[in-house]
Amino acid sequence: MGSTLCRSTEDPDCFVGIARWVSRDHVEAFWERTGIGALEFRGTTTESIEILEELDHLTVDTQR
Repeated sequence: MGSTLCRSTEDPDCFVGIARWVSRDHVEAFWERTGIGALEFRGTTTESIEILEELDHLTVDTQR
C-alpha cells in the first residue's frame, strides 16, 4: 500500500521508514514468507519495529 522513508533533520544518519499494509496479518505473512523477520538492511541497524494502527490517511490535493 506504499511506504515513506524519512530522514532526521538533526542526524542525517537516522532514518525512519513507514510502510502501509492492508493488515497486520499481511505484514506477518510477508515476514514469514521472506524469512527476513525484523527486516534487516545491509549497513544499517534496526532500532525498533512497531506496528501501529492507521487512524486516518491525510493527503494534500495539489490539483486545486
